[in-house]
Amino acid sequence: MKEQRDRLIELMSLRNISVRVTPESALPHIGVDGGFSYFELRNGLRAAFAGTGLNVGRVIDDQAEASRVAVRFERIAARSWSEDQSREWIARMCS
Repeated sequence: MKEQRDRLIELMSLRNISVRVTPESALPHIGVDGGFSYFELRNGLRAAFAGTGLNVGRVIDDQAEASRVAVRFERIAARSWSEDQSREWIARMCS
C-alpha cells in the first residue's frame, strides 16, 4: 500500500490532476454511489462517465444528464477536503 500512496502523491503533483478526499463524516451523500468522471469539452459540450463497483459503466453524452452529473460532482467537492488537506492525509497513510 505504501507504493500506491507514493504513486498517488506523485500524481497529485501534476497540474492536470486534482485529488480531494471526501471524509467518512460526509457520508452518506447523494453523489457517492459509484465512481464517475465529468468533462467539459473544448466545443463547450459536457460529457461524463458513470461506473459501479462491478466494473460496469457508461458514457453520458446527453447534455441534460451530463449537467446533472456536474451538479453531483460539485456537491461532493463541497463536502471534500482541499487538495492540500487531502495530500497531507494521504501522506500520513502507511506511516
